[in-house]
Amino acid sequence: MRKNVLSLMLLTVLLTSIIGCKKDENIDEGLKIEGNWVFKKVNFLTEEAKWNDSVPYISANLRNYAPYMFIPMSGMQFLAKDIMNGTNFLGKKMNYINNHKESQFHPHPASMDVWYWNYSDDNKGFKITSIAPGFPSFAFEMTVDNVKVDPNNENIIVFNTKVRSAVPGVADKFIVLPVEFTMERGTAKDDITVFIQDVPFNRLP
Repeated sequence: MRKNVLSLMLLTVLLTSIIGCKKDENIDEGLKIEGNWVFKKVNFLTEEAKWNDSVPYISANLRNYAPYMFIPMSGMQFLAKDIMNGTNFLGKKMNYINNHKESQFHPHPASMDVWYWNYSDDNKGFKITSIAPGFPSFAFEMTVDNVKVDPNNENIIVFNTKVRSAVPGVADKFIVLPVEFTMERGTAKDDITVFIQDVPFNRLP
């Protein structure tokens, strides 16, 4: 009888250890996004993203036009700093890298809390949220459902998401544009090229 009890206890401990290991393995297999990432390619996937050539291509008409907004962006930083609203935890600090500098948008410094991020519930994606909605542009808020890791290079990821964009020449009208990002872990050194349907779009006014 005593041997049976001991055997049962040992089996319970063993099963608990196995389950614990599986949980740890699942955690290890999840997305690891923390750190610095460089935009390798930003590709808007729909014709709706194209500029309306009947509208003058000047700064006054470019505000919140998503393809233009991403031209000076070099990458993202997913940081460990907690962002709080009083005693409520919102997420971790996130920076967009602008022209290879650790700043949100010139001249705002990296120390300024503008964005926060969280993993998705299934740990296969993430969400970026503005602390001050609408500033400096809602084109940079996004929800990512499924991040794919390059099978040949674990430091390169690809994901599709959607961003909001102003409609050129139409006041107060916005559309949602599908876009594909390719990013590589590291520090930005070169300018990126923004694409619309795989055609380069790096127009400045």
